Amino acid sequence: MSGTLRKRLIPRSENRERAAKGRHHKVPQESQLSVALVEVGIQNAPKPMI
Repeated sequence: MSGTLRKRLIPRSENRERAAKGRHHKVPQESQLSVALVEVGIQNAPKPMI
């Protein structure tokens, strides 16, 4: 029984780790994109304003 339980639990833990990593990886990418857009907006916005 212990062998089957381990086989069942290990994939679930791996999937959880993968999901957690996927979430953590997606957030920085989104933040980098938003920061890049903000930087571009700051660079482009003042020109017409001035």
